[in-house]
Amino acid sequence: MNVALVRASMPGRMVLIATAVGLLVLGCRGEDRPANVEVIGGGGFVSISGADDTAGGVPTGIRYTGATNQDATLAAALDLRDMRAVINVAIDGRPVDWGRATQFYEAGRNQRAADGSLRSLASLADAGAHDQFPGGDGLYGRSAFIDGLIRDGLTGTGLAQGRSDSARRALVDRGVQMLIYGRVLHALSRAEAAGASDPGTAGAAMDEAWAYVAGPADADGARLTSLLGAGINLESAASLPGRLTRPLEAAFITGRAAAEKQDTATLHRYTKEARGALATIFYTGTLRSLAQAEATTRADLRDAQLADALASFQSIRGAVAAVSAGGAARIEAVLEQPGDRTPPEADVIAVYQALNDPAVIEVLGIPSAFRLTAEARR
Repeated sequence: MNVALVRASMPGRMVLIATAVGLLVLGCRGEDRPANVEVIGGGGFVSISGADDTAGGVPTGIRYTGATNQDATLAAALDLRDMRAVINVAIDGRPVDWGRATQFYEAGRNQRAADGSLRSLASLADAGAHDQFPGGDGLYGRSAFIDGLIRDGLTGTGLAQGRSDSARRALVDRGVQMLIYGRVLHALSRAEAAGASDPGTAGAAMDEAWAYVAGPADADGARLTSLLGAGINLESAASLPGRLTRPLEAAFITGRAAAEKQDTATLHRYTKEARGALATIFYTGTLRSLAQAEATTRADLRDAQLADALASFQSIRGAVAAVSAGGAARIEAVLEQPGDRTPPEADVIAVYQALNDPAVIEVLGIPSAFRLTAEARR
């Protein structure tokens, strides 16, 4: 396959424009797909097999190159980065300036639109994001539940009532990840809706979704504060480098190419795969943090770890409840326990069993390599 690359300057960004013949649509499952894949499509983006897409041995997300300007969307991860600089001092036991963290959330710092105005993380918590979580207000017990989770952590109320600064930090961090995840799901839904009739709109929506997932690269080429960065950390912890994020990116590339071809079957297949890879971040975050809380003898660490597990679960709670209402309720009850005592082993095992229910695994789309069992948690 011959590919011609032209690097073109455009206001505020660089874009790779490719001309190519043909499209290789991958037919294997994400967990089995080779790490180096070739997926080529027209319309201003290209993925080349064997391209240098690593920094320090981890994928950096350069295989997907969109055709639309997503600078403001990419910068959402930078707002999370700046919030972390304020709230992560809690990990060392230092006091957090919660007022400053709230200002970052409400006013914005990095998501600058073409007209120069700033968009805040708080403004992203709209109906489009909230509608992506099954059960909505009724299941989560309040309207604007994503914004509510973040504000609980920022104000020390609700789920954060009486909890340590480190636990509050976990609620804010995972809450912002849930918000960005909701924006990704919203963009994917728009791409699917437009796929059969409006390839331009569908492609732009895929670009937006990927920008939220990947975030901008730092000076070293890594994307540490994005969902892609969270996936890379997950792979590293599991000693499975590239087994989640490479198939994730390949799914986006293939899905976008399918959108341009108005191939809705392929588009839906790979947006479903992308959703599964992203859900894995929160599935794993729930179970690993719970296992850590069970293992530690320090109440302060346990409080933070349970908060992290609870906040991680919120991103997948609606999907779990849709197929196992009892399982979701059981998980929520266990994770809401105070951190001043070790979770009983029976409760921990119940959470693992609920999240590994076959119907739950299916609806979340968790790849087999990343499924966690109670027996292997220690």
